[in-house]
Amino acid sequence: NAKDPADRVSSRVQAAAVYFPPTDFLNWGQSNTGLNREAITRAGVAGAFDFKIQNDTTRLYERIGGDDAIKQVGMKMSPVNNVSSDDPPVFIAHGDADRVVPLQQSESLIKKLKEAGVPNELFIHKGGGHGWSNSEAEEKMFIAWFDKYLK
Repeated sequence: NAKDPADRVSSRVQAAAVYFPPTDFLNWGQSNTGLNREAITRAGVAGAFDFKIQNDTTRLYERIGGDDAIKQVGMKMSPVNNVSSDDPPVFIAHGDADRVVPLQQSESLIKKLKEAGVPNELFIHKGGGHGWSNSEAEEKMFIAWFDKYLK
């Protein structure tokens, strides 16, 4: 009933298309290993896993310490643990030679999306690292994905 037509349209995501997404912060390149600090440091993404929480007294953000606390935060923040049947369709392009975000990250999310009945597709770019110079083919796939699912 909004006066502005833009306010009458849902802002809910209708479809997603992404390149090499990190999806499982506790199983980085392997399964059931916990937070592999060596692997994330080697990949240059350790800062993304430096979890902090605001102290209500000091109002400062303090590093979360302890493996159990870090595991809880990592589980809550990992997209792979938050998949539901009403998620939008997801298309992922990932290189099989990615040394920053392992292909396993996309494969894990695709598996969960399939289990939830969410439309999905994984395109694996042979020899692709964390980005590649000519992504025109993938961009065309993204456009086709959006044409199929956007209303």
